[in-house]
Amino acid sequence: MTEATPRLSRSWFLENVPAERTGEADADFTQLADPWKSGHLDSTVTREDLRALEAACTGIKRYVDQHVTHAQLDSDAELPTAVEIDAALNMLSVLLEKYSLLLNRPS
Repeated sequence: MTEATPRLSRSWFLENVPAERTGEADADFTQLADPWKSGHLDSTVTREDLRALEAACTGIKRYVDQHVTHAQLDSDAELPTAVEIDAALNMLSVLLEKYSLLLNRPS
């Protein structure tokens, strides 16, 4: 999505929104995707979302890389805590909800 952000435009997002909901949907698009009002999903938004997801999953990814994917004999990654797993799942849930709304458009 970061490479093709103009494809998710404000006009496309608002295309089938009833007139009485246009203002609310427009504000939602600004908040979620286009804070600088360029007219489409801003690549800064997608990059920040990806960085936030990667940060939330750092410990989990390290553990999986060392114990599952590559099965290193001398691994030093700790088993992720319930708090780390919960934080990663929460971030994933937030982003799934956000991008589902953007891609499905309001009606």
